[in-house]
Amino acid sequence: MTEEEQAAVDAFYEKAFKGLAEHLDRMRFVILSRMNGSTHHGEPGYCTIAFCCGDRIPREIGRALIRDSRNRGLCLYGNGLFTEDGEVFGAGYAITEEGRKWLAERSKEKNDADDDTGGGAEPDGA
Repeated sequence: MTEEEQAAVDAFYEKAFKGLAEHLDRMRFVILSRMNGSTHHGEPGYCTIAFCCGDRIPREIGRALIRDSRNRGLCLYGNGLFTEDGEVFGAGYAITEEGRKWLAERSKEKNDADDDTGGGAEPDGA
């Protein structure tokens, strides 16, 4: 392979990986937004992976993103959880303050980009 061909291949992969990273960040944004919207008496609520992913994010990808988010300190895992009626709830994830900051930063970046391009906010659930 010539240097020119290798440069073209490298450029392709760089662009592809950047696009993938952006797409994964959008999915992480949706997941953390769902966690952030889940509260119980004003306290952060714990969410299952199924709830966090909804119908739009495949569970395998969602699970990996949630675990990565936990490793980054954006959410935390709790097990042995119970409902207020004393029923076993199982396990789930809750957003942390770092996760809220991450969401706020991404929201500001999106709003700034929308202002620059003349775009509007995405509809709810996007």
